[in-house]
Amino acid sequence: MNSRTSPGNRPVGRNRALVGAAGVLLVLLAGSVVATAALSRIRALDDTVESLEQRLVDLSLLVARNEDVAQAFSAISAQHSSAWTHEEINDRLRHEIDRLARRVPEAPAAEAAPDYLVQIPRLEEAILTEAGSGYREYRIDLDTAPVDLPGVVLFLKRLQESPQALRVDELELRRKPLDTWVTPGIGITRTVVNWPPEDAAPKPEETLPSIGVNLVRNPSFERWDEHAAMPHDWLAQGCRVEQAAEYASEGTWCLRAEAVEAGAAVWQRHALKPGVTYELRADIAATGEAWFAVLDDAAGNVFEHPQPVRGDGMTYRYRARFTMPADAQGAVAVRAPAIMIDAPGTVVYVDNAFLGEVLGD
Repeated sequence: MNSRTSPGNRPVGRNRALVGAAGVLLVLLAGSVVATAALSRIRALDDTVESLEQRLVDLSLLVARNEDVAQAFSAISAQHSSAWTHEEINDRLRHEIDRLARRVPEAPAAEAAPDYLVQIPRLEEAILTEAGSGYREYRIDLDTAPVDLPGVVLFLKRLQESPQALRVDELELRRKPLDTWVTPGIGITRTVVNWPPEDAAPKPEETLPSIGVNLVRNPSFERWDEHAAMPHDWLAQGCRVEQAAEYASEGTWCLRAEAVEAGAAVWQRHALKPGVTYELRADIAATGEAWFAVLDDAAGNVFEHPQPVRGDGMTYRYRARFTMPADAQGAVAVRAPAIMIDAPGTVVYVDNAFLGEVLGD
């Protein structure tokens, strides 16, 4: 027997179905909203991770670049120091220019007869042209011997690439008619960075000793005894002496001494106080082996360790400090400076001699 649903029950079943469908739709809608929010969050996290990864890559590249810069700066800063004196900067600058002028710059510095790409007959002393916070600039002007244009170009390129931060500020090329070689005049500036920086760390106050008046008589050889053919107040043995202008670093003249026998020397006598420290210096150029020293005048023995003079024909400033024996009875007679020349034929040029007490050392 077939049962039939009564007509009164049909709306109730339909309503239940609608409510169930609505509930499913609400659940699906809520799930969709949650899923959409979750996907958005995941995408945001992905973007954040990607951004952080890119930042990490950028930072890694920056660290690597900074290491390269630090290494390059260390190489450059090794050529700079705020503690260097004017004389030390001059010495380093002249050595660098001489090195770059060689045909092979990497050749040993002690090479007996180096082969030069550019010949520089004379190097003047560099002049401090500018000083600012953290740096100093020194200018040196030079004239070379006649050279071909490729040699000039290569020398200029070496100067610009020097680790001593050199800069070519002036160039003048002189040429005779119909001549293929030129004579360059070059103005070179060296920038010296104060490294380490003066304000990198506090330093204790330091009082540098001052130097007394110059005790050398006729220090620049301007006064000359024509009758004796000797500079006033100077003595010499084993050499021919004369006034010369080409290596004068102070005033108009300098001393030229050419050895005619081994053991030649030029000196000045002084009577110095016992127990006192003195500073001695002089500008010297030599074409062979020579020595810068202080001698005991009575015995002729070397009082202090002598300094070898470079025999490359360029002018350098030599400096020494020495202390007289405190137990000496009265003044001590010395030869200061004493320039000793080893072999005949060697020529020595001397100028701007100085001897003074070190005060407050």
